[in-house]
Amino acid sequence: MGFLGIRTSGEWPDPLKELDLLKAVRLHIRGFSEFGVPILSRSAIVSISNLVLSRLDPRSLELPLQTDVAGILQNLRNRYAVDVRIEDLGFLRGRIVLGKVVFSENRIYLHHSLTAEHPAFRFVAGHEIGHWLLHRWERIRDSRDASELEGSADCEDDVFKLLGPGRLKSMVDWLEFQANCFAAALVMPQRTFLRALEDGQRQLSIGKNLGDVWLNPDDQSWRDFHSIVGHLTGVFGVSKTAVTIRLKELHRLHVHSQCGEVLDALGRVGPWRSPAE
Repeated sequence: MGFLGIRTSGEWPDPLKELDLLKAVRLHIRGFSEFGVPILSRSAIVSISNLVLSRLDPRSLELPLQTDVAGILQNLRNRYAVDVRIEDLGFLRGRIVLGKVVFSENRIYLHHSLTAEHPAFRFVAGHEIGHWLLHRWERIRDSRDASELEGSADCEDDVFKLLGPGRLKSMVDWLEFQANCFAAALVMPQRTFLRALEDGQRQLSIGKNLGDVWLNPDDQSWRDFHSIVGHLTGVFGVSKTAVTIRLKELHRLHVHSQCGEVLDALGRVGPWRSPAE
């Protein structure tokens, strides 16, 4: 039984037993910025996520299903003595802190509201695992005043904002971008996600533009958008916001300029209704 009260599958076969997981992760990092941020391409982050899944939840790489994030956390706890705590984490910038990592204590925190059944649990936990794996190697310093950061504290804006290369300006932006890329690939692996997308469109009789989602300012387009996003949230056990992040990241969501204004104005996912309503 896992620490969240969830029965896990235990240890899965390790295809690279001769190389420790953390050492394998470190090999993907090309270097570090002057502030300690790892230099990682998006493809390198995806490779790290796939490495974690191949070691700890290989089924998620083969079938569209809910990644056993609780089991991964339990495995990290068993192998690397990671102290995972479920607590009230207070507020940051007026927002609830959903998760944080304290490197000096080898500790991952999750907000107590994020039970395993909560739609945000997998993505938020994956985000914090990403910080723990990717940002543990160097002392990270704030680019504003060079002060050392002991870890990360993530509110909703950090975990779920849609970041693109043109928006990455600060050191914190890069840290959150890397953790988000990792989390998205961990809980919605590309191959199984795209398979679930096409399967869902067929089941919902959305036969046009199979494998892509087109959002136009008409009611049918928005209904199809809601339907397929709702389908994918059920398959992967994540929130609508997380699914939309993944669709955009994989360039499978094509948004009309009028609808794009609605999405961008909120910084993540727009209201779940058409603009005409």
